[in-house]
Amino acid sequence: MQWSHNDMLSLVSTSCGVGIKQNSKGNREVWIGGKLHISVVDGDIPVVAFYSGANVHDSSVALPLINETSKRVM
Repeated sequence: MQWSHNDMLSLVSTSCGVGIKQNSKGNREVWIGGKLHISVVDGDIPVVAFYSGANVHDSSVALPLINETSKRVM
């Protein structure tokens, strides 16, 4: 089965994320918000952008970002 980038992105949360974890020094780290994943060319020209919650791992958005970028840049 071939997944489109829309199928992959439909599984990614776009709502504001909240998370807590303990760092290596034993202190709690809290994050609230989201991330903007941007693919650029020539170092500064944006081609594709996806928003996700802060609790979404970057690798979850990497393949859809790469697929969409390759469609737009030829």
